Amino acid sequence: MALLGIHDVHYHIAGEALLEGVSLHVEPGDRITLVGRNGTGKSTLLRIASGALIPDEGRVSLQSGAHLAYLPQQFPRGLSGTAIDVAAGDTAGGGATDTTGAAGYAAPGDSPDGAHNGTPDPEALAARRLEAEQFLTRLGVEAATDVATASGGVIRRVLLARTLAAGADALLLDEPTNHLDIDTVLWLEDYLLRLADVEKRAIIMVTHDRALARRFTTRVAELDRGRLYLAETDYDEFVRRREAQLEQEEAERREFDKKLAAEQAWYNKGVKARRTRDEGRVRRLEAMREEHRRRRERQGTARMSIETAGRSGTIVIETEDLTFSYGTTPIVSGLSTLIERGDRLGIVGPNGSGKTTLVRLLLGELEPDRGSVRHGTGL
Repeated sequence: MALLGIHDVHYHIAGEALLEGVSLHVEPGDRITLVGRNGTGKSTLLRIASGALIPDEGRVSLQSGAHLAYLPQQFPRGLSGTAIDVAAGDTAGGGATDTTGAAGYAAPGDSPDGAHNGTPDPEALAARRLEAEQFLTRLGVEAATDVATASGGVIRRVLLARTLAAGADALLLDEPTNHLDIDTVLWLEDYLLRLADVEKRAIIMVTHDRALARRFTTRVAELDRGRLYLAETDYDEFVRRREAQLEQEEAERREFDKKLAAEQAWYNKGVKARRTRDEGRVRRLEAMREEHRRRRERQGTARMSIETAGRSGTIVIETEDLTFSYGTTPIVSGLSTLIERGDRLGIVGPNGSGKTTLVRLLLGELEPDRGSVRHGTGL
């Protein structure tokens, strides 16, 4: 039996099929990258695999006695407590599903806090708390930090520490490098590789970080139009094969559409189509129409014509002596800069240094302590 199994899972949203007969078998040591365009159901599939979401059909199985942990992409609501309490799982709302298999089956409706597992003994609790504190230290978070008032980057690190400290046999990671600086991303890459290769933990990860995907991946699972396709290859080879496959698919569809157009033109003549000897051809045309109607187009191929409003002037944002502090902590001091149309600006810095605050100042969502922000016309 696989460590983690997803069996013929179906899931619908507002009557539309998001997942159709999805199956995946995960073995110890697997390093699987789950890919697909936005909206294809990657996060939904991880939530179902974690037990946080119930599928319409199908089931999820977890090897008896095995243990999994889940890092969601979105921050949970009502997050409270200190960083160490959240990371050690001592408070509700930690955001990482913690599930232990019972008789090889993880019921999809189990508590996302892992409460169904029973209460660990004091020694296990102490060990997990120590482990969580060590991860917080490595991730640069003070154990006493109040998560209710912490920045997005700090909260992300706390939830990551909670997931890693769970000691799980399988980790489900949804965009684990979000809000992490470069040094932390590089450390996380090395740590995950060691977990999989040395400790034989299974890891399924959703990431838009191509450098991480290239280094991490041994198998690629792609969600496309409700179906899951598994490639036993590294990330770069998967990309090459997928591009060739999509080109072939597009060529076949163009040929099909040409035939459909020709049959439709024949039918529109209206005379021959009503004769008995042509009823078979009419039925084939109707079947082609239905096939075309049921086609789920590959995302990202739409061509749109959009009427845009008048463009702004050359100046987008101009600041002069922009200064802002939180209490006695300076965030921006004396910033004078000019951002013009077409500029591509990257704002970098450690977590908690004020990147989001600076963006809010530039957008006019926060009032500066001193200085000014001027927006261009028609912005």
